[in-house]
Amino acid sequence: ASPSEERSEAPVRRPVDGATERERLRQALDAAAADLATLEADTTTRAGPEIGAIFGAQALFVVDPAIVEPALAAIDAGASAEEAIDRIAAEQADILAGVDDEYFRERAADLRDVGRRIVDTLVGRSRPELHHRDGSPAILAADDLDPSVVAALRPELVAGIALAGGAPSGHAAIVARALGIPLVLGL
Repeated sequence: ASPSEERSEAPVRRPVDGATERERLRQALDAAAADLATLEADTTTRAGPEIGAIFGAQALFVVDPAIVEPALAAIDAGASAEEAIDRIAAEQADILAGVDDEYFRERAADLRDVGRRIVDTLVGRSRPELHHRDGSPAILAADDLDPSVVAALRPELVAGIALAGGAPSGHAAIVARALGIPLVLGL
């Protein structure tokens, strides 16, 4: 799938009015920033400050004028908060993915992660727990996983991760390594 096809599939919601949608987006941005600060602190405790800093850096996307201002403009043009942030995050991630520099290409995944987090907040969708409820270790198989999803995994409940995508230098792989979760990429 192309990067633009990996968008979060935000449900279409007709805006009540621009001011309401702008406020909804601002509240979701605040919630995402708070969630990422909590994730940064938790990940720092579990895996060290270098790994926790990944989520501090993700929090910068939440306040980045290159993301927030175009999303607000899209709302002013009639989009719902969900549509606006989903589209703008995907467009900016596509730009990063197209840069001829591995660092910037890998940051596209972080931006997509943040965009999905904000949309999830707007639609009231919680992130799934990816382990067996009975406590038996699971092996996760997926196309790809967001770095924040990997950071929330409990290593005692996840025996390994098998991904079709991803990159060894991507934050999902870095977080998995730091947590001691075996990871296989490119399947």
